[in-house]
Amino acid sequence: MECLESKELLTNMGLLDKYPFTETELETLVRCHGEMKQKNSFATYLGKLAKIANDKGGDDNVAGDEWVVVPSCKKVEVSENILPSGFGSRLEGVINSAFVFAYSEPSNEEAVSLETFLEGVAMCCGRRGVDASRRSLFGCCKQEKGSANAGQIIDLCYRLGAASNALCPYTDREFGITDDVSYSRGLESLVKSLANEEGGASVPIRIRTFLDWADNTAPMIASPLETFVESLLFGSINRAAFQLPDLQGQPSVFFDENMSCSRLFEISSLAPCFCGKFQRIFSPSDGFCFNRLQHSLLGYSGPTLMIIKAVSGGVFGAFTTSQWKESPSFYGNSDMFLFQLEPQLKVFRPIEEAKQTKLSKNYMYFNSQATAKGAVNGLGFGGTMEKPRLFISETFEGCEAGTFDYTFEPGSLLASEWDRYFDIEDIEVWGIGTEETLSDALRQRNQQQGITSSNARKAQMVDKSALLCDFSAGFMENKMFAHQAHVSQRTDINISSNGGAHSTDVEVSRCEA
Repeated sequence: MECLESKELLTNMGLLDKYPFTETELETLVRCHGEMKQKNSFATYLGKLAKIANDKGGDDNVAGDEWVVVPSCKKVEVSENILPSGFGSRLEGVINSAFVFAYSEPSNEEAVSLETFLEGVAMCCGRRGVDASRRSLFGCCKQEKGSANAGQIIDLCYRLGAASNALCPYTDREFGITDDVSYSRGLESLVKSLANEEGGASVPIRIRTFLDWADNTAPMIASPLETFVESLLFGSINRAAFQLPDLQGQPSVFFDENMSCSRLFEISSLAPCFCGKFQRIFSPSDGFCFNRLQHSLLGYSGPTLMIIKAVSGGVFGAFTTSQWKESPSFYGNSDMFLFQLEPQLKVFRPIEEAKQTKLSKNYMYFNSQATAKGAVNGLGFGGTMEKPRLFISETFEGCEAGTFDYTFEPGSLLASEWDRYFDIEDIEVWGIGTEETLSDALRQRNQQQGITSSNARKAQMVDKSALLCDFSAGFMENKMFAHQAHVSQRTDINISSNGGAHSTDVEVSRCEA
C-alpha cells in the first residue's frame, strides 16, 4: 500500500522528470523523508536514514530487480564512530538547506520540504555534478563566518572514505584513523596544498578557494562524500565510486603498509582512473638501472603513474596515457600531467590552449640513443630535447627538474624551489586501469620485448657470420697484420724477431745523451 502511494506521489509531482534518480531510488527517498520526523529508536540522523532505507515496506526487502541490500545498522554504527563528532547533524543541515528551483508551489510546505530533501541528496551524491558535491562537502565543514579549516576538510574526506569502506567493504587495508592528520604524510600534503592556496595554515578557507583548488589539484576530493551517501541510502554504487587504488597485494616503497592508506588516498584524489587496479611495472627490485626501466616500459600502452623520490628529499612524478616508445622526438597527449606528492600536493597540468606555443606539445621524450644535436640521452617530460622540464638520466644521477616550460603549468617539482638537480633514491612505475586495460597493455609490452629480443639475436648472428667470413677470406689476418707490414717499411722503426718494435731515433737520442 505504501509502495503504491509513493508511486502515485512520484507521478503526481512529476519527480521522475525533475530529479536524477531511478524510480526505485525515488521511492526510497520519498519514504525516508516521510518517516524521518517520526519517533525512532535510532537517535542519530544517519541511523534513521539507514533504518528507513533498509525497510522495504514488508516485501522481504525485495521490490523488483533494482532493490539491493542497504548496509546493516551495525555497519552504520561503525561508520558513525569513524566520522567526526556531529557529522550527521551537519549533513542533515546541508541536505535540508539545498536551494530548490520553483518546482513546487511555495504554499505547499510539504512539497517544498520533500523537493528540498531530494535536491540535497542529489547534490551530496554528485547527481548534480561535481561542483554541487564539493559545495555540499564544504558545507559540512563550514564555520560561522562561512569559511572552513583546511585540516578539517581533508580529515572529513579521509574519514568518509573509511566510512564508505565500512558500509560496502572493498579493501582490507587499514585506513589508520587518527586525531591528527599531520601523522599521515598523504593527508599532511593535502592539507598544506589547500592551505597554501589561501595563504597559509592559519588562514580560513573560503568556498571559492576550495572549489578552484579541487578543480585544478584534487578533482576527486568530494567522491568519498558521494560514495558514502549512495552507500547509506541505496547500498550499491551504480556510478563511479570512491575507492583506494588496488595494489593487488604487490609491495611498494611508496605505499608501504606502515603508511596506512593516506598516500593511496592522496593519489586517489588526482583523477578518476586512480580509483582502480594498479599493476607494478617497474621498481628498484627489478634492477636499479636505466636499462631495466627502459625494458619494463617500452611497448606498454596503458596509463602509467611514475613516482620518484629524490635523495635530497621530495616525492614527485608523472602520469602518462600514451604508449611508451623510443623516439627521437616528443610524443604524448594533453591527458598527462606532472605532480608533487611531498612535501605538499601539487599538480602541473598542460597549459591552457590559449597560452600554447609551438613547444606546448612536448609531452614526453624517451631516447637512450639520442643523435640529434644537443639532445640528451634518457627520459624527459616537457621542455625541449636539450633541456626537458623533468629529466631522468641514464645513470639515475644528475637528473633535472625545472620550474618552467611551455608545456606544463609552472612550479617546483622538488622539495626546494631553489633546487634543480637531483639523484634518484627510489623510483616505481605503475600501470593503472581495469583488468582488461592492464592485460592488454602488458600483452603489447610483452610483444615489444619479444621483438626487441628477436632483433638482438639476429644482430648477434649477423656479427658472428661476418666474423667467420672475414677469417675464411683472410680479411681478419690481413687487417691484424696490416699495421705491422706498414711499420716494417718505416726507417725509424726496427722490427724484432718476436714482432716487437722500437724507434731507432729514440735509441740514438738516448745513447747520445
